[in-house]
Amino acid sequence: MKINFFFFNFLYFFKSHLIKIILVCHNVYYIIHTKILSKYLIDIELFSLLLAALCHDVDHTGRTNAFEAASYSPLALKYNDESILENHHSALTFKLLCEKEFNIFFNVPNDNFKYIRKYMISNILHTDMKRHFECLNAFDLKYKEFMDTPDSLCKIKTNLSKTIIFS
Repeated sequence: MKINFFFFNFLYFFKSHLIKIILVCHNVYYIIHTKILSKYLIDIELFSLLLAALCHDVDHTGRTNAFEAASYSPLALKYNDESILENHHSALTFKLLCEKEFNIFFNVPNDNFKYIRKYMISNILHTDMKRHFECLNAFDLKYKEFMDTPDSLCKIKTNLSKTIIFS
């Protein structure tokens, strides 16, 4: 019931936006399934990336960060005009996932949960359009370094998942 409310708060916006979310999830799943990402990411990162793709726009207002900030919305005030919607998406995701009825992490060791949470939040925050070119440029630089020294895989790993969800 709660998920229905959060996803269909603004029905018109979400009908078209839901298609985007499904496509993002499908693309992430496809890239994982075809073993493209599994060469670079460990299982817990692959899981976190797929879950972040699913949750990256939960309870979207149908407005932009710029509009939220300019209108001094409650979310803008709460998140100090920085990645307003993305902070909201990740905060609400974990608020829901920590509720008993939605807690898929109840048997996950605390260290793993902290890692998943940090990884998901980072990926969701990097869906902010303000960070788009910064993220792509960082990935491009790391990729070029990687191509020069193939054994330095960890150099591109950090930016890889952030770039996947955003694309």
